[in-house]
Amino acid sequence: MNSHFLWTVLSTLRQLPPNECELTRVRLVEMLRQSLDDEGEITVYERYSRGEVDEAVARVLLGNKINHIEAEKKAFDSAIERDSSTFLSE
Repeated sequence: MNSHFLWTVLSTLRQLPPNECELTRVRLVEMLRQSLDDEGEITVYERYSRGEVDEAVARVLLGNKINHIEAEKKAFDSAIERDSSTFLSE
């Protein structure tokens, strides 16, 4: 799905009054999440981590996946920082 379209839809969602059209809001969020493939999710997370997308928007699109991505990133960073010489045996 075109990322420009996603941002346009999100902008529209954010402009709706909180109590107006809640069913529409929920359904659109569902549709947006379903429309994102892995590449789209990565793009959203990258834009979020660079500060181009605020956390609320990232959470709308990624849901709890954002926590999973952050945990994987921390684990990866931690693994890279480890001294690999301790894993070598003679």
